[in-house]
Amino acid sequence: TLWWGESLCRSCRNPSGRYDRQLTMSLSFGLISLVLGSQSALTPDQQLDFWIGEWECSGRSRNKPGEDVWTNTAATNSVRKILGGKVIEENFKMAGFDGKSVSVYDQNSKQWRQTWVDSSGGYLVLTGGRRGDTFELKQVMGPKAPTGLQMRMVFTDIKAASFSWHWQRSNDAGKTWETQWTLAYT
Repeated sequence: TLWWGESLCRSCRNPSGRYDRQLTMSLSFGLISLVLGSQSALTPDQQLDFWIGEWECSGRSRNKPGEDVWTNTAATNSVRKILGGKVIEENFKMAGFDGKSVSVYDQNSKQWRQTWVDSSGGYLVLTGGRRGDTFELKQVMGPKAPTGLQMRMVFTDIKAASFSWHWQRSNDAGKTWETQWTLAYT
């Protein structure tokens, strides 16, 4: 009977024809690391690749900042690479609301840049990148934004086939953050 790692590497046999468990286990653990998307080995322009795919999203959004009243939300998001693999295009859809974004890694500033537009007439510019085990993009606030107001999106719990997304608000220049919307991507 083959154990699961041996089935991954049928050519991992020693000269006597038996499976070399040490080699097989090394290859298996290497594959597991790849599948789980070890972000430490990625170049900066690959750090958002976990987002590529066809996603079902479910979560909730806060009805009003500062209040603990929420509405359940469900959406789909189709995310792909375009323009020679240098740009990530997002197509977000939920009942009564559609949005699109393009994201690119800017080699000069060493950060990701995203432009978002949506069916409500919204237009956002965000910048950021990887922060430890998360990925964060902060909104570039305009000159008329209230003093101390900041908005950001944070991708957390990043795995090969799922992650969590959070839209957060700060009224104190980023000292504290309140989640406004959260989505589980599967």
